[in-house]
Amino acid sequence: MAYKKSDDWLTESEWTAAWSHGPRLVIFILVMVALLVVGGFQIKKWLAPREEALRRDVYEESTSYIQGTINNLDDLRIQWMDAETDIHKQAIAATALQRISGFPEDELPKRLKDWVEEIRP
Repeated sequence: MAYKKSDDWLTESEWTAAWSHGPRLVIFILVMVALLVVGGFQIKKWLAPREEALRRDVYEESTSYIQGTINNLDDLRIQWMDAETDIHKQAIAATALQRISGFPEDELPKRLKDWVEEIRP
């Protein structure tokens, strides 16, 4: 097909010939975009739990987490020593044991190790 000036109109057959692959091309592009979007979501779905687990591991090894847990357990120990009833002591002990359940006990100072041994059933 030869080049026409801009003021010339395309005939119906020329228009049809020029756009014969148009709908297929549009469908192909839409399918490719959909596959990229769905693939991106699948990759994110697969990577997100691993990324979160890594973030949590780094957090649990941080000095602020360890020091914060020790401070929290110290506060519970003081509350336990000041408790007036056995029920109150049992409630504080249960809270402390729950908090220490995932914490590495070798990070605890001796005063807290001794206290944890005392409150363990």
